[in-house]
Amino acid sequence: MVCYHNHMIRFFVSESNIYNKRLLLDKEEYHYLNNVIKLTTGSKMELVVDKSKVIVVMVKEFLEDSIFFEKETEFLLRQNKSLINITLAQCLPKQDKMSDILKKCTQIGVNIFIPIISSRVISRFDEKRALKKKGRWDKVLESAASQSKRDHIPDLLPVLELDTFLGNQTGVKGLKNSKYDLKLVCWEEEKNNKLKMVLRDYAGSLNIKEKKEHSILVFIGPEGGLAVEEVQKLKNNNFISVSIGKTVLRVENAGFSACSNILYEFS
Repeated sequence: MVCYHNHMIRFFVSESNIYNKRLLLDKEEYHYLNNVIKLTTGSKMELVVDKSKVIVVMVKEFLEDSIFFEKETEFLLRQNKSLINITLAQCLPKQDKMSDILKKCTQIGVNIFIPIISSRVISRFDEKRALKKKGRWDKVLESAASQSKRDHIPDLLPVLELDTFLGNQTGVKGLKNSKYDLKLVCWEEEKNNKLKMVLRDYAGSLNIKEKKEHSILVFIGPEGGLAVEEVQKLKNNNFISVSIGKTVLRVENAGFSACSNILYEFS
């Protein structure tokens, strides 16, 4: 999906769909460009090709199955623009609040999302519903990445049970196969550790002359919160329990608030 920004559309494409100044479209892409964006001849677009380069083009002809264009310029994407790589493990909220979480957190720079089922999650997934949800979430991520002019679409891992996430029983790239410099669980019952103080302590321990990427994992519970035993399981896996603030935030705002604080602290 795409959207306007400074009168320019950003569109994520694969090199395999570009043939001699022609971009192939599927039915859904055509519907969105035609009915929502209302793309016309003469419009300019940024084509982000396979996460490696951007081609700025002008639309010469817009058809149901393709766009014919004239290339104006091309440049490589900048790599490692941010030294903070954030993964958000979000317990599934009610209704479709997950879409709001994905949208907001993509716009501020979260790189990876892991949907989690904990004991107080109301939503229950069968395989068919999970695939349908993921399809919708993938579109939300692409649209949000386009709107915020990101160079890539964040990764969305499959929905995992909490114990599977901690033990990596399915072989999915998750906790056991990934090295995080800092792991945080935001818990409204935490009385001692405040997020901003933990972040400042961590930042103070770093060698500011060393320009290396830091991976931070943030865990957010569902509407009903995390059970004490679940927080303990996370602590046993080297998570630090933190409070975000004095008030209890709505679930769709908690991850956004925590990740915003992290990015602010290290900006």
